[in-house]
Amino acid sequence: MKNLIMFIALSSIVWSCSHDQISDSPSSIDSNESIELKNSRDTLDVLTLEDIDNMFKEEFKDYEEVKISNKLEIDGLKNKSLLKDENLNRSPTLNGPFTVNAVQSLVFSNKKILFSGGQGGLATGIYICDIYKFQSVVSIPLNGAPAADLPTPSGYISASSQTVGINEYTNTTQTSKQYVIATWMINVKYNLNAQFINIDLPNTLQNGFDYTYYYFTL
Repeated sequence: MKNLIMFIALSSIVWSCSHDQISDSPSSIDSNESIELKNSRDTLDVLTLEDIDNMFKEEFKDYEEVKISNKLEIDGLKNKSLLKDENLNRSPTLNGPFTVNAVQSLVFSNKKILFSGGQGGLATGIYICDIYKFQSVVSIPLNGAPAADLPTPSGYISASSQTVGINEYTNTTQTSKQYVIATWMINVKYNLNAQFINIDLPNTLQNGFDYTYYYFTL
């Protein structure tokens, strides 16, 4: 009888320990997975196309955006009071065209970018990309108002809205005025499964091109 009581007591202890191990196991696994997922998200360093747009806007935040976008608009505005010197009753003089090479620079290499909702014609997902900027900076007279023709093909003004075109800015000091023309391109290299894609968005620009620009003066 004594042996039976000891056997039952030992069995109860063994069952209790085993039960504790089983009940703790799922909690431990869930906790480990949560930590792993959090670390993964923290280190993934993914950008959206909106993030990239904001970076380029930040770069030129101290510059003045050019509102007249091309020569045709200049021609159309020549006789309007907006561009006329009312005291001298004269219209502006158009100078140009001039050409300048678009200088290519690699802005980001192997950056993880989230495409969603059909942006760029890609399935929603994260892609490994290089981002290039094609920019020219030229000096114009202090009283010069610049404009440029849209090159064909062109890059992005805004990737998030899929807007193609050129960004134009001026930076004016007391003694000089710089005219900045820029557009940019995304080379989609791989998806996260390492499948090779190699698509240039919105167009391939790496063969090189020139900007054609003008400026008018009074």
